[in-house]
Amino acid sequence: MSTVLEIEQAIERLPKQDFRILSSWMQEKIESDEDRVFEGSVIAGKFDHLAEQALKEIEAGQTMPLDEFLRHG
Repeated sequence: MSTVLEIEQAIERLPKQDFRILSSWMQEKIESDEDRVFEGSVIAGKFDHLAEQALKEIEAGQTMPLDEFLRHG
């Protein structure tokens, strides 16, 4: 396996179009990995307390419709 420095040097030598393709792939990979971590957190219940709090605020009338909020901020 190449070292990070060797990979960086190889990337520097890429033609512009190949660099764009690699860059796009890397961004998709990062986003996919982040999605997987987020989904795991949701499944593990790490955000349940936030959902419960939001439901309580809705029931208590402490919220407003989004369009109203955006108009009046």
